[in-house]
Amino acid sequence: MLKEILGGEELGDFRQATLERGLADLRNRRRRWRVVSACGLALLPILVVLGIFLKEAPGPTQFPKTNAAPATALVSAPNTRRPETQFISDEQLFALFPGRPMALIGKPGHQELVFLDRGGK
Repeated sequence: MLKEILGGEELGDFRQATLERGLADLRNRRRRWRVVSACGLALLPILVVLGIFLKEAPGPTQFPKTNAAPATALVSAPNTRRPETQFISDEQLFALFPGRPMALIGKPGHQELVFLDRGGK
């Protein structure tokens, strides 16, 4: 009975079909691996070029952070003469914003005005 089960011609056909299917699966896996590898190698130079261009692109301008409410500015015609800078004392600066808690933080000459409230009145 065992000879009938293992020795039949139907089993030989089954073995041949299984072998062919396994070989086809291995070929497909190898083909997919080659395609993925080729795409990866093709993308590598593109990523390098993008990295170079993005590294050289200027970043956003950094402004000092304050808790002050944003102010609107009027744009006027450009002045060819440079305006003179007027320096004021700490007390004069604080007098410009009465009733608002604020502080000057930093070393003298490099101080930053920080408002301690969340908005303003």
